[in-house]
Amino acid sequence: MALCSEIEWREILSRLPHPHFLQTSAWSEIKANNGWQAFFLIWKNNSKEIVAGAMILERQIRPFPLLRLPIQYVPKGPLLDWKNSELVAVVLKDIADFAQQRKAIFIKIDPEIYLENPIYFLKFEDMKEISGQVEASMSKNGWQFSDSQIQFQNTLWIDLEPDEDEILTRMKQKTRYNIRLAAKKDIRIRLAKPEDYEKVYRLYAATSIRDGFVIRSQSYYFDVWKNFTDANICYILLAEFEGEVIAALVMYIYGCMAYYIYGMSSDKNRNLMPTYLLQWEAIKLAKKSGARFYDLWGAPINLEESDPMYGVYRFKVGLGGIFVRTIGAWDLVLRKSPFFLYQRIIPKILAIMRSRGRKETLRSLD
Repeated sequence: MALCSEIEWREILSRLPHPHFLQTSAWSEIKANNGWQAFFLIWKNNSKEIVAGAMILERQIRPFPLLRLPIQYVPKGPLLDWKNSELVAVVLKDIADFAQQRKAIFIKIDPEIYLENPIYFLKFEDMKEISGQVEASMSKNGWQFSDSQIQFQNTLWIDLEPDEDEILTRMKQKTRYNIRLAAKKDIRIRLAKPEDYEKVYRLYAATSIRDGFVIRSQSYYFDVWKNFTDANICYILLAEFEGEVIAALVMYIYGCMAYYIYGMSSDKNRNLMPTYLLQWEAIKLAKKSGARFYDLWGAPINLEESDPMYGVYRFKVGLGGIFVRTIGAWDLVLRKSPFFLYQRIIPKILAIMRSRGRKETLRSLD
């Protein structure tokens, strides 16, 4: 194992197995503005070829003025061939040792490993057996399934390999109807420019208040959108009707994947179904850009109507999304007493932050 520079990491990342936008230096720069420090680790084989890598984010939690609790997180990583059990063992041990050296109280990893073959049309290896082996290996070495899943454990994917007609055919009939309805109503779809960011944020803020979720500050989203747009990752699509933005969608494209990150809509003209047309235009843009799959970014843990995300799940299924289940995030606790304190304090801090965030969002709409 060795550390590399951020500049080196930019070139290395695309050559690693299944690279993810949350492992990019663009994301590390965004996180640096929010108190996180990035470390870039690589592993080489006997032929000096790079065979694995991980961007580790570290942050100092300070529950009290004189107390620092370092925590570490590997979002959507580490990146390696998970079929190689010997390499898996080395990488997991080295990551644990690195966290120990940094005096982290715990480290969280969130690898893209599926509990089953992701979707019927994927020509991937049998991931079910691999995921079972990885889970067993992690459990044996002290890793535990995390109670705090930062990213969605499950999601839905759309295959972008077929032609557009076939992709439409795989959608639910009602979804196709709504796409055509929106197109007939003269809704215009275009890519957002930096001068549109304020409109997009206000629309997102209004959506969060209406639907009951908390978002971050305007400056945070402006920073994210700019960084990822400059890195040719972020695409914000706007739906306009009679010159007014009535809906928007944020999509990231990286490697062979496109990701629907979040959407927003106005209370006005919702009957025109702008969100359906936005999704269709995003799918076409992703396909044109060379993406192999469109990740709809989030699905319920349990596919039951009582789940709060079930309505969103039905919408995504209507688009032709196929359910994908992963092993989720896993934690390795290195300092039990500080970790116990962290578990007790963080929920209270998050509750305060959510309350403040909601108030700030309301003020931004005044």
